[in-house]
Amino acid sequence: MISKSIALALVLGLITSGFAQAKISVGCKELNHPSLDVLAAGGVGSYPFFAGETVVMSANPPVTGTPTDLELYFDLVFIDADSFPGTLSHQFLADQTGQILWTVFGGSATWDVECFAVQAVEPATPVPGLNWQGIVILVMLLSGFVYFRRRRIVS
Repeated sequence: MISKSIALALVLGLITSGFAQAKISVGCKELNHPSLDVLAAGGVGSYPFFAGETVVMSANPPVTGTPTDLELYFDLVFIDADSFPGTLSHQFLADQTGQILWTVFGGSATWDVECFAVQAVEPATPVPGLNWQGIVILVMLLSGFVYFRRRRIVS
């Protein structure tokens, strides 16, 4: 006889195994490193990115000098600008490798650099003969079996 805890573990394994995992590029991993969240005039790096990933660079106090404007470039092509304090962002429309550069003019600022991965939209791998309705029925049957079994013992 299968125990309730084993049945529940099997059902949860079937449910979670179909969910797609977010994939993250080397560029996103590098930009999420805490060493980039520092007081600086900006940053630069050459990285590969996946389509759909979004980079976000925010510049805030504490500062040195008198920061004025922020700018973001990819492969020396202007992407975004904001005044200080502010936020720069860019979403990659295709897989790209290149140099990303963010800067503040007139001083240094404390940067918060982040990159957000794309949530994969791969279809879940179907389990032959079992769909979500089947899982619900299985859980209901197991719950009912335990209820009736306890009732017989008590009676």
